[in-house]
Amino acid sequence: MLSKNSASTKFNVDLLWNMGAFALSAVIGVLLNVIIIKFYDSEVLGVFNQIYAVYILLSQLAVSGVHLSVQKYIPEYHTDKKNLNHIVTSALIITVITSIITITVAYLFNQLPGKITNSEGVLQGFKYVIWGLLFFSMNKVLLSFLNGIREMKAFAIFQLLRFVFMLSFLVYFIFTNKEGYLLALILPLTELLLFFIVFIYAMLFFKISIHNGFRKWLGENYRFGNKALLGNFLFDINTKVDVFMLGIFLSDSMVGIYSIAATIAEGFLQLPVLMRNNINPVITKAHTKKGYEILNQVIRKSKKGFYKIIALLGLASIAGFPLFLLVFGINENFYLIWAIYTVLTLGVIITGGYLPFQMIFNQLGHPLNQTLFIFLLFLSNVIMNAIFIPLTGVIGAAIGTSVSMIIQIFIMKYLVGRITQQHLKI
Repeated sequence: MLSKNSASTKFNVDLLWNMGAFALSAVIGVLLNVIIIKFYDSEVLGVFNQIYAVYILLSQLAVSGVHLSVQKYIPEYHTDKKNLNHIVTSALIITVITSIITITVAYLFNQLPGKITNSEGVLQGFKYVIWGLLFFSMNKVLLSFLNGIREMKAFAIFQLLRFVFMLSFLVYFIFTNKEGYLLALILPLTELLLFFIVFIYAMLFFKISIHNGFRKWLGENYRFGNKALLGNFLFDINTKVDVFMLGIFLSDSMVGIYSIAATIAEGFLQLPVLMRNNINPVITKAHTKKGYEILNQVIRKSKKGFYKIIALLGLASIAGFPLFLLVFGINENFYLIWAIYTVLTLGVIITGGYLPFQMIFNQLGHPLNQTLFIFLLFLSNVIMNAIFIPLTGVIGAAIGTSVSMIIQIFIMKYLVGRITQQHLKI
């Protein structure tokens, strides 16, 4: 067992690795958008991001929350090889089945996203990404497993590889003169390639096993996943609510303009996400072995650290954003894009100490409360965007998204206090 100092050192080292991967991923994510605009136009970028949003949404149906079960139970059974093998094996089998069902239904209704967004590009391009849901879902399970056993260096590298592969496929598509709507193909191709690498590495830590005890975990993963499914489904939708609603209210071109700032802001939002990935297994272990007293200390100390890092980097990114636009030659709608980014990033800064704890209900073994929390967050985001987009267009989407992020602090505090009977303070 790691000593307290060793555990703290590992957490800090893991966090640094993930921050490094985050920084590189953010840069590549920005490059993807800039390259699409440079070689195509803002309309193609808007189509790509709308397809990406639907793809992310469907991936949650495909994985059916099972990866959250893995994320919850692996930290508890990481030293129990038999149960560990059964947890991962059963999760992968369930995911394959639910993915095939989701893919089949998605193919039957593949024209629906294009009709909802009134976009010819989405109508043409969406059907090409559907098959990738199988590999995307299995990657979610395997990465949750690596997160659970705290193989965070590998976790960071694989997350970075996803963006490297996407950029590589994009460059290839440009040189082979692919039509704009076909750019969405980089999404499934990336997950296919990533799956083989992640699976081979993950097999160093588990073995496929369907012996005694397997059926128990098949049922438990399925039950836990079902409880967490709606919440996790809404969680990913929530990150794309602004894009979805802009697609309904405005043109593909305006969605593309918004996407430039939103993608960079979403890249910055990965900073609290990587903090969340590191703190999740710590929350489970602290609660399981030490109880609320130690967990309160962990949360209090971590929250202060998270705020300092996010505020410092967030304000610096806002100040440096114009230079970024100039370097990449983005002159059109210069001040509008900067304003969108500023509003979105301020929302992240204000809520930065709380964002890494968004999965706390799941880690405490309360998937239904996790679902309730995310539903309320999603509802507030939809309402805020519905209010502000008709009033101020793309700026309204940024305002609505940021306001909903602030609202989640109060929702989180209330629900955590309720389920722990005020023993846990966040």
